[in-house]
Amino acid sequence: MKKVIGVLLLTIILLLCGGAYFFFTKLPQVFKEQQEKIVEEEIEQIPYKEVQIGEDGLSSKLYYNTYSDEEKLAYREILQGVLDHDETITIHTTSHEKAFDIFEDVIKDHGEIFWCDGEVETVTYEEPETYIEMEISYNFSKEERVEKQGIIDNEIDNIILQIDPYWSEYEKVLFVYRYLVLNTDYDMSAPDNQNIYSVFGNKVSVCAGYAKAFQVLMERLGIPASYVIGIAREENHAWNIVTCEGQNYFVDVTWGDPIFTGESPAIPNQESYVIYDYMCTSYEQMSKTHTFEEVERLPACESMACNYYVRNGLYHDAYDPGYAMEVLNQSINNRMNEYVFKYSNEAAYQGAQPDLINNVIPTVASNLAAQLGYSQVEYYYMDDTELNKVTIFWQY
Repeated sequence: MKKVIGVLLLTIILLLCGGAYFFFTKLPQVFKEQQEKIVEEEIEQIPYKEVQIGEDGLSSKLYYNTYSDEEKLAYREILQGVLDHDETITIHTTSHEKAFDIFEDVIKDHGEIFWCDGEVETVTYEEPETYIEMEISYNFSKEERVEKQGIIDNEIDNIILQIDPYWSEYEKVLFVYRYLVLNTDYDMSAPDNQNIYSVFGNKVSVCAGYAKAFQVLMERLGIPASYVIGIAREENHAWNIVTCEGQNYFVDVTWGDPIFTGESPAIPNQESYVIYDYMCTSYEQMSKTHTFEEVERLPACESMACNYYVRNGLYHDAYDPGYAMEVLNQSINNRMNEYVFKYSNEAAYQGAQPDLINNVIPTVASNLAAQLGYSQVEYYYMDDTELNKVTIFWQY
């Protein structure tokens, strides 16, 4: 431990000074006592990070509010140090593991921190009391941080200007979801892909960038949002929780991007195509494809009221073939490129899927061919057994 090394060095210095003392036998005893007192006082002054951040500004932060008062102090010390771009931060905790956990939660709670992705080393000191010193690695210098912050702020301002302040919370969440999907490309080799600069500066990112960008935009709009990590498709993944119209929902912007899910010739105008299964969904729906880390720390997400498919009448508890025929014919009359049937439960989906594919869709396609004067028309469908969903794409 570094403290032990410090003690050994101090011992060597004192031994050298002792030799000098015996050589200069006329040095007064009071000088030695004063020196020992100064050394003792210096050791006892632990350089804890001075904190200006109050608790009020952190009241909406998900992970901050899971800690005890003592742990919250360490959290604020870390946050203050990162905001100040300190390379070393001394905090009130005695555990390496707890220090790492709190540091990770600071980064998760604060998507706006793009200059630090979470690389840190800790050193334990044992005297005069046990405490932790954290050595922080930063992605950018202070000068680079200022430059990139200007680019980020300008992009965020431009996005906010496109949002009508009189829109409902649902409309604002939907706009941001769509904006990030349509204006960001998914690329695992993207630079800075663990922070928001990849999204707002480079327009290319991975799940961490998407989720932090969504978090930052929501908070700018006054809508509480948090960053969540876990596993999806057997890989580490990140997404969000958002509080919309009084209820908590999961949002996964990354999985709204068809570039991530894979290109398909069935999807017309794919560059403007958005997948909405993860636009405000419940734990029950999300857990079909996502595994949560520390789910006990997360607020309950039980509602589907703000889910895109629910809001647009595309979410069904049971299958009605007559209704399916009617709405598909309407979709053709309105020249819609796609239509979705999403079912709330597997039984309803299993009842709908074979009839939709083998009867309803071909019949409606024949109606389309008759309208266009063709002997036949092309159409495609995607059958998603995992999400209880059938999507039809019309080719006009």
